Amino acid sequence: KDLPECIGYSPAKECYFSEEEVSIYLLGSQGFVQKLKIKRFLPHEKFQYYPVINDIALIELAQPLKCSTETYPICLPTKEEMYKEDQKLFVAGWGWNTPFGKYPPDTLREGVMQQVSAHNCMVKGYPTESVNQFHCAVGTYQSICL
Repeated sequence: KDLPECIGYSPAKECYFSEEEVSIYLLGSQGFVQKLKIKRFLPHEKFQYYPVINDIALIELAQPLKCSTETYPICLPTKEEMYKEDQKLFVAGWGWNTPFGKYPPDTLREGVMQQVSAHNCMVKGYPTESVNQFHCAVGTYQSICL
């Protein structure tokens, strides 16, 4: 959330969305299949609002996930598969479509990009240890905005 007390290390609890403000939907081949309730968020203990560092959290579900042929967990890459330069990356999300947008779009966006070395796209002012927290990618007619 864009509040003054959210800037810097250890943001206040008000800086995070509450469990009631967020919904998780399982997506199947025919659209949304199941709505899940959130029990709690576990943000990274070293999350920093600006510059954005350790921007990740675990989500504990209120009920166990019901997997089927329509809905199932995604496969995450192994350490060896991560950060390979020139590999093809599939990106998707409801994130901002401009660098300083206020509200994300309502439409799921997706694209194919090519990974490049994170050192080639380090943002000035970001701590050097953040280089392994991001995938750096280039593409034609698509982008990933922070």
